[in-house]
Amino acid sequence: MGCFLESASGSLGSLLKGSNMKYFTFFIAITLTVMFSACGGGSSSADKPIAKTATITTVAQAQSALYATQALMSDGGAMNVFNSLTGVSSASQLRQAITCGNGGSMDLNTISQSNYSIVFSHCSNEPGVYIDGGFSIVTNSNGTSGKFTMHNLEMINPQGTYLFDLSINYATTSSAEINLKMNGTGRIDENGRSASFFYDNFQMISGSNGVFLNGTVGVDYTPDLCSEGTYTIKTISPLYGSPTITSGEIEINGANFVYNPDGTVTITVNGTSEKVNQNALESTCI
Repeated sequence: MGCFLESASGSLGSLLKGSNMKYFTFFIAITLTVMFSACGGGSSSADKPIAKTATITTVAQAQSALYATQALMSDGGAMNVFNSLTGVSSASQLRQAITCGNGGSMDLNTISQSNYSIVFSHCSNEPGVYIDGGFSIVTNSNGTSGKFTMHNLEMINPQGTYLFDLSINYATTSSAEINLKMNGTGRIDENGRSASFFYDNFQMISGSNGVFLNGTVGVDYTPDLCSEGTYTIKTISPLYGSPTITSGEIEINGANFVYNPDGTVTITVNGTSEKVNQNALESTCI
């Protein structure tokens, strides 16, 4: 997955000065969460990918589904996304941080320091690196809830093209619980390979009461990879542990997964159960 992340972050970083580069890390956090552990050209389109619902009738297929979605399971997943979102600068800091020194333009519409939108028009600060589209940020006065929306945000660099059309609602509580709800699509084209993904009312809740995942996420790779498909996830009991999950129960497309203290997960499909090591899922992906 590193090949996607490094190139996308390079596109963004070239537009930013100094430490304010972290402003845009929420784009990368979204990619990190969705791309699962794979590096997958194709045209750039954020249309919802045609990823068939992954059929799970055997334990082997269930292992592939778990491998595809395991990046979402760790409490670090929700925490990383949230920390990136809440690291966003104010509108005035953003104006100072972003440049289009190599051409193009950006239009910043400021409602308040914490409520604003920006539109890029072929904005570039380095030859071969451009950003088009826009995003908006709306937060409440104390920063405990808000919405981040990427509007056909397209980033192009010599390695590839990265397109996002996503919205993320977030909320926190006094007990440090994080609640994220994600909808939308994205596409990454790089080095002759592509990955399209989507979220459909996908919710991540993380806090002292464990991690809850509910909703649908899908990814479609070209060329095909074992981890592609559409997955509907339901939390039966909260997940605990990071990076190895040591307790909790979920369902993915009807298959049942129970996490055990020894780092294994018991998979049950159509009455057949098998215990596998979480760290061995990649080698069993079919």
